[in-house]
Amino acid sequence: SQQNKEEIASLQDKLEKTGDELTQTEHSLRALTTKHNDTVLRTTKDIEDLREKTAELEEDNAALSQEIQTLRLKLAEAEGCLEVVRSHLQDVEVMKKELEEERSKTLTELGQIE
Repeated sequence: SQQNKEEIASLQDKLEKTGDELTQTEHSLRALTTKHNDTVLRTTKDIEDLREKTAELEEDNAALSQEIQTLRLKLAEAEGCLEVVRSHLQDVEVMKKELEEERSKTLTELGQIE
């Protein structure tokens, strides 16, 4: 009957439209999947790069810590030497004063002799 033919034509039309929409959706899904995969690859590469950089920085940090430790030891040694030098300088000052007093006394005695 005519009504059945119209219904069949309508259903075929809907089927065609739905098929088109499905094809469109598949294309979109493929594009999104490709984009997603690219993003995952880029992100993975970025993470690997960051891990490498972090490892390098940790190595540098360890080397710098070692250098700081060495410099601290050298500084402590230098401070120790400085203390010794200061102590010697004080001794020299004391000896200098004693010699000055001795010289002064000797000059006074010589003056008395003349």
